[in-house]
Amino acid sequence: MKVGSIGSIIKKVLLFTLGAVVVSATASHLYWKYSGSGEWELLHVKDGVTVHTLKASGETHLQFKMQGTFTGSLGAIMKVMRDPEACDEIGCFDSKIIKTQDYPRYQYYTFKYAYGSPFDDRQYVVRSEFKQDPITKEIYTDFKAAVDLLPEDDCCVRVTHMHNIWEFKPLGGNQVEVQFTLNEKPNGWVPYFLFNQIHTSTVHQNVEWLQEILDLDKYKNAVVDYVEEYEPVTTAVSTSE
Repeated sequence: MKVGSIGSIIKKVLLFTLGAVVVSATASHLYWKYSGSGEWELLHVKDGVTVHTLKASGETHLQFKMQGTFTGSLGAIMKVMRDPEACDEIGCFDSKIIKTQDYPRYQYYTFKYAYGSPFDDRQYVVRSEFKQDPITKEIYTDFKAAVDLLPEDDCCVRVTHMHNIWEFKPLGGNQVEVQFTLNEKPNGWVPYFLFNQIHTSTVHQNVEWLQEILDLDKYKNAVVDYVEEYEPVTTAVSTSE
């Protein structure tokens, strides 16, 4: 057989193999995209934290919901969650408040996250909403993308899909139950399977991460003027016969 003929055969085999890989990858992508029950399903329980995932048909990114408990005051929690100065502990940078509306219910601000090479940094422009139940003192706060509030910045990729919800339920004794729902897409070039895998492996660590920050001296006794702390109601026990 001539050398040229061998080269031609090898080229055809390689092209066929590449085509098969592309077809298989496309089929796998379409199967994943249009699968999903649209319901929360238990993923795992790790380090006392329960994690559920939700896969909606037509979407490639998973949503995550984690539940756990930690120790801290409600004021300290909100200091970490809504104060731009906490950005250094959280891992973001260039955080600043843009405006406040109907204080303390709405707060608009921006911050950035370094995704690391080869990915571009991400810029977030968000609206934070705060609500506290006057009886139970439970706190609801969500962070929703407000992409039109600031013009695009060449520094980063703007995250356009974000609606993350934090709920804090005081249990007494400075114990707090937390539920965190992650509904976010990083935009730009970050493969969805990488995003899903990273959060599948790490989202439960948010409880440990938050506890480590709350244990810092600067947050242990933090006070926020719009947060009411939880004081459990005690029922007097009658000693009369």
